[in-house]
Amino acid sequence: KVAVTVSAIMGSVNGSPVANVMTTGTFTIPLMRRVGYTKEFSGAVEAASSVGGQMLPPVMGAGAFLIAEFTQTSYTTIVLVSIVPALLYFLSVYLLVDFQAIKQNLRGLPAEELPDWKSVLLRGWYYMIPLVLLFTLVVMRFSPAFAGFWAIVSIVVIGVLVPYRGHRMNLRDIFDALRIGGMSSLTVGAVVGTIGIVIGVVDLTGLGLRFSDLIVDLSGGYLLAALVLVTVVSWLLGAGLTVTSSYIMVAILAAPALTDMGVPLLVAHLIVFWVSQDANVTPPIALASFAASGISGGRPMRTAWQSWLLARGLYIVPFLMAYTALVDGPVADAVPVVISAVIGIYALSAGMSGYLRKPTTWYERIVLLAAGILLIAPGLVTNLIGLSLGVVVYVLQWLRTSRPTRDVSQPEESRG
Repeated sequence: KVAVTVSAIMGSVNGSPVANVMTTGTFTIPLMRRVGYTKEFSGAVEAASSVGGQMLPPVMGAGAFLIAEFTQTSYTTIVLVSIVPALLYFLSVYLLVDFQAIKQNLRGLPAEELPDWKSVLLRGWYYMIPLVLLFTLVVMRFSPAFAGFWAIVSIVVIGVLVPYRGHRMNLRDIFDALRIGGMSSLTVGAVVGTIGIVIGVVDLTGLGLRFSDLIVDLSGGYLLAALVLVTVVSWLLGAGLTVTSSYIMVAILAAPALTDMGVPLLVAHLIVFWVSQDANVTPPIALASFAASGISGGRPMRTAWQSWLLARGLYIVPFLMAYTALVDGPVADAVPVVISAVIGIYALSAGMSGYLRKPTTWYERIVLLAAGILLIAPGLVTNLIGLSLGVVVYVLQWLRTSRPTRDVSQPEESRG
């Protein structure tokens, strides 16, 4: 669970799932192995969490800035509407990890090996200042460049004033940091420049319009079929690309198809941004999963499949965005959607892990999976049916768990 949180936070700032796996995975994967998780599952958790970090506000791995540019929407709006979807994604990962731990009867580290959280916060609370400052300035509707600049300044000030392992930042450290930042921006600049050429070719040839028409025609006008096609396209185009490049490519070619079918522009780009992450955890490419398997020592393809299952939120949340008021609707309409989605994700996680109150039978797993799908699907009737199915399984397990068993070792009392 700590690995999920750490990888999510670092992944949001990092901007690359593979790089994040190689950075945080060297700490989190051995820790999960020590607790008792398998090699493949440990790597899968790290990969799924690192991919999810790309959707976590306020940074979103630079994705929020790109979406703002494409849709001409304020950065603040994108950050705010992305909070609940990101929480739903990490809830899906967290629950599956939790059920797996209970099923395998795993325990955390001994109390004597855990640091006191109060002392940790007292020693390092100031490291949160740059992130809080960035988010605050963005919410106050300052420009992203302004917010980013002052966040960087705060990092330098903290580095100069507060020693880390006995060392304070000096002028050489600041220069090296600026140099590394400049080199990183060159990579982004090269990608953006190449993508600019692609955009020009697409516009001049009309390829984007033809591709959009192709998706609409193949889907037969059904939004669900179009979402599946966009997901397949993102997987094919995203193979081996960075998430930024993958999003831009899919946004150019596939997002217009969704808007043609009535999906609002911002929602369409959020959907594309989410599904463009799947190449990092979807076999046979799954670069983030393969990187994690290299650290865990697990089998790469099995790690990839498990990370794909853990990252199922990449498909659940875009579906909710397209069919419900999760992103662009009134709060009164979004609240029931979130509640139903939370219960549905819980049921899906229980069904996938094979554990609720106790290990499930094969038919209980099928019912739980069906309940989760019905709870996530839009519509009051389907939600009520899904809730009823989930309650039935829960009650059956509760009855089996609480039913007293007769001790056969004791002889029955003779009747006199």
